[in-house]
Amino acid sequence: MRIYLNKGIKALIIASLVLVALALLLNIFGFILREEALFSRSGSYKGDQYLSVISKIDGIIEANPRVIDIALLGSHDSFSNEITKNSKVDPAESGMLANPALRSLIGAYIARFSKTQTEDAAGQLKAGVRYFDIRLSYVETERGGEWWTKHGSLSAPFYIYLKQILEFLNRRTGEFVILDFQHVYTADKKISDLFEYLATVDVNGKTIYDYIYYKAYGNDSIPLGKLRYNVVTDFGAESGAVMFVDLNELETSYEKEKSDYKEFFYNRYDTVRSLWHESASSRYLTKQIDKEAENILASSAFDNMLRINQTQHAFTLKRAGDLSGIIFGWSLLRLAEKHNLKLVERAEFIEHLRAMPVFMVDFATSAYGDFIVKVNTKIMEYNNNLCKGYGQKGY
Repeated sequence: MRIYLNKGIKALIIASLVLVALALLLNIFGFILREEALFSRSGSYKGDQYLSVISKIDGIIEANPRVIDIALLGSHDSFSNEITKNSKVDPAESGMLANPALRSLIGAYIARFSKTQTEDAAGQLKAGVRYFDIRLSYVETERGGEWWTKHGSLSAPFYIYLKQILEFLNRRTGEFVILDFQHVYTADKKISDLFEYLATVDVNGKTIYDYIYYKAYGNDSIPLGKLRYNVVTDFGAESGAVMFVDLNELETSYEKEKSDYKEFFYNRYDTVRSLWHESASSRYLTKQIDKEAENILASSAFDNMLRINQTQHAFTLKRAGDLSGIIFGWSLLRLAEKHNLKLVERAEFIEHLRAMPVFMVDFATSAYGDFIVKVNTKIMEYNNNLCKGYGQKGY
């Protein structure tokens, strides 16, 4: 038995079905944009095997290598692990992503490309991370002004991470960390206020300045290219820290900043080589890294600088399929876990360490494919060979 419908009813039914389908798709899309757990990654290394990755380098005291020649694992946007869909916007942020209404609608989606690490400073140190890419904003809160870590969104007060680093330095000898303050939003403060603040955070009476032996009040500093392991760690008897900040980015200078503590920082503007690579294509990223490594090794211009290998496997809308990947499966953590492993497993990785000793990545503590074990094994192998042949370098 056939049922015949006039054209008007048919059109109404079709229109209704289309509206139902659109509503269903909008609900699914809205859920995706709001849901956080679907795209998070929690496969982090949880052991403590790599608490001593520098002090265990064979013959490091005898070789006394330059700090900038020692290979280190680094984390990009190091202290973004506390970012969630409910995180407040970074006061330095502007544009659409700073819009409260938009953030309430797609907060989880924003968190997916703001959160680059899953572990705090303590967890990263256990996994062998020794270089920290630090982003800070001065934020007015109910408790008063405070320095917060951030990456588009606010993560957590900086003192939490700093205390964990100080606890590590207090307990370990022969290790050192690099604190690279890449971006600092001071609001109505000055960079010297941050310098003074660091002197107020302590563990067992020692602040970060107490772990810096290459600079002191009124003394001439050691040029970065001549800074050696034994100076930073007192011949392995102590732990140490090296700090960088880009004063030029803040439209100021050492001469304008009135703070005794400024002498504890190297100006990263002229001491750090850190060329940024970002793409959805792993092939493109590896080509760019190869090109940068070749460029560095072919020139003497970077010999006395801290050289950093930094890439981010991000997203684009240049190819078919990118949109579905962005909507249904994309996050910086998810992309990084596979990208990091590919880089470490490449035959060129060791040569890249020679060009760029600091290997800085998103999701630096990923356990995917035994990444942490593989990267630390190769870094330690490289450093052991570095110290064996260091006397031949003429430094």
